[in-house]
Amino acid sequence: MQINLSSGMYSIVSSGQTFLFNLDENLKIDIIADNNSHFSIILEFRQDSCDDQKIDSKSDGNIITLTCFNFDDKGTGLAKPINIAQIDGKDVFLMFWSYAEGEEERKVRSVKYTIFMNNNVGENVDER
Repeated sequence: MQINLSSGMYSIVSSGQTFLFNLDENLKIDIIADNNSHFSIILEFRQDSCDDQKIDSKSDGNIITLTCFNFDDKGTGLAKPINIAQIDGKDVFLMFWSYAEGEEERKVRSVKYTIFMNNNVGENVDER
């Protein structure tokens, strides 16, 4: 049996939930496309002196790093999918949500994620 998922005009190419080894560990997602192009997404989780939640992003070659500040146990993530790459003319998007779960001294980070690919070459999510 083969199951294909989609949402609107976007194929869901990967989705899941994972627990990180420690509360403030990084999550690295390595993506290897059918055309052998590859890139990595790193989700970093940091606390700072400010209580504001924010995401800083940077790109270094084929590594995209999203640094998530103050993503504590409230459950926090993206408001809408972000465009992270283009493969064979199709846009690739990431959506994620993070939680710190468990008791005070035994918390662990849980991350839910979905990676979408635009079914139509050259059509951007912002053009809808």
